[in-house]
Amino acid sequence: MSTPQAGPPRDRAAIPPHNCLLCHGTAAATGGMPVLKGQDPAVIAAALRDYRDGKRHGTIMPRIAKGYDDGVIDALAAYLATAEQ
Repeated sequence: MSTPQAGPPRDRAAIPPHNCLLCHGTAAATGGMPVLKGQDPAVIAAALRDYRDGKRHGTIMPRIAKGYDDGVIDALAAYLATAEQ
């Protein structure tokens, strides 16, 4: 039996960006949640860093971004900006 992994996966390929798209995809982006496709990856990355670092407040995003290092944030931002949604 394997032990649970502490924190988010360090392998960037293991980050499930489709989870982000559940709330931020074109069909589901309601209630003030921005659509991420077409956004500048630098803007997405800056927002994630601000959530992670406590500079930006929210309900769930600070908890999600808290464990992501800069490499993971950059990889997510690049993917999400161009993801098919």
